[in-house]
Amino acid sequence: MAFGLRLVGLRNYATLVQTLPRAANQAARLAINTGARRGRAEGSRRIRGQVNFTAGYLNQPGRFQVSRFAKPQDLSAVIAARTEPTSLARFATQATRGGKRAGLRIGIQRGGGKAVLRSGFFINLRAGNRGVAIREAVANKVNLRRAGFSTRASKRGYLLLYGPSVDQVFRTVKDDMSPALADFMNTEFNRQFARLTQKRR
Repeated sequence: MAFGLRLVGLRNYATLVQTLPRAANQAARLAINTGARRGRAEGSRRIRGQVNFTAGYLNQPGRFQVSRFAKPQDLSAVIAARTEPTSLARFATQATRGGKRAGLRIGIQRGGGKAVLRSGFFINLRAGNRGVAIREAVANKVNLRRAGFSTRASKRGYLLLYGPSVDQVFRTVKDDMSPALADFMNTEFNRQFARLTQKRR
């Protein structure tokens, strides 16, 4: 299940809803949804600051998105990130030595160095996808967990390798961005409430 960052808790809402409930509810919904879009954009920027994901990859459906917007009867929104591990092929390039293939060069962390996985190789998967594999016979000679890789067994005598999921990376940055996002939503709520009530005067 995707992890959700719930955007709720507007400071002035409880007071204002007693006097002008419809305007307060509408202002809260608008503020939360604007905050959700802003949070998704900021989350994408921070995720890409940590790991070598591209904006295009995160923009694809199901990768990192506002999965639920606030409604009048449910004043909350959810930013959801893909929980499935990411194929290591996204972070890999062919390594060469003397003009010949010599494993794969792996670079997951943004700005970090690249490690060479001598026993790794690219493999074609279904639907035109590409993966990174290592033969099971040599897997125990490589500390895959220490390198930050996860694995899935294949029927052909090799293991498919994976890096972190988008959700894993999002969890490392969401708490840092939450306070500023909450302040923005409260400011936006006050602005929207003032705009909506001004029309009634």
